[in-house]
Amino acid sequence: MTCEERKDIIPFYALGTLDPVETESLRRHLEGGCPACNSEYSSMQSLASDLAMSLEPVAPPIAVRERLLRRIADQSPSMKIAQNQPATKSVSPSMKMNSPVSTGFDWFRSMTTAAIAAALAYFAASLAFQEHQTVLQKRLVQVESQLTEMQSTRKSTEQMISLPRSPAMQMVTLQGTPDAPGAKADLFYDRARGVWYLYTTGLKPPGEKRAYELWFIVGDTKTRAGVFDVTPDGEGSIVAAVPPDIGRITLAAITDEPAGGSLQPTGKIRLAGAIP
Repeated sequence: MTCEERKDIIPFYALGTLDPVETESLRRHLEGGCPACNSEYSSMQSLASDLAMSLEPVAPPIAVRERLLRRIADQSPSMKIAQNQPATKSVSPSMKMNSPVSTGFDWFRSMTTAAIAAALAYFAASLAFQEHQTVLQKRLVQVESQLTEMQSTRKSTEQMISLPRSPAMQMVTLQGTPDAPGAKADLFYDRARGVWYLYTTGLKPPGEKRAYELWFIVGDTKTRAGVFDVTPDGEGSIVAAVPPDIGRITLAAITDEPAGGSLQPTGKIRLAGAIP
């Protein structure tokens, strides 16, 4: 018998309803240390235990109980007579095996075992379904998060597209320094709302644990405006509110800083531009 064939009878072995000959054969095989069959046996034991604990006891209907008690009472005298009568002849083992009582018991055991095995299979399928449902729920959360991010990006993009049409909008171009010769940034200043919109191109990714930071410069005072990252293509954007009491901004600059930004510029200036 192969391990694949043994897999079909392991549930019956776990329930204690397997034929004695097959029971002994399977027991020796399991004790021999077969990893696949032992793993399957452990799973069936766990399922049988969980199934037993999950079932609610059900009381039989009163009518069924009464019929069963009457049948036992009706059969008791004949059973007593049969027990008091001397045996007239011996019955061979083969005749016992072929008797209606034995056949009925074997049928009942087979049906019971099949029912329990089906319940175990259903229980295992339920567990697998629950695990699959958990994975789907986690995936749904990820998709919802991605959708929220995409909606936010779309809203920012729509705002950037509409900026040049606003009459209160001032546009400033930041040019790349020798440390970022191919970089460029468009800075839109919405005076009515006191908001800056920055869009960059040509900036190289800042590197591991680094980020870009935008600065407002008023005289010798440098005020941080926000931290942003760029795509592998060098595109980046940020929306920054202008402090109401900052004064007249004369210069905007972008530096590379540690991730999270700095209170004052510490990195190299990558882009800069005067604000008229």
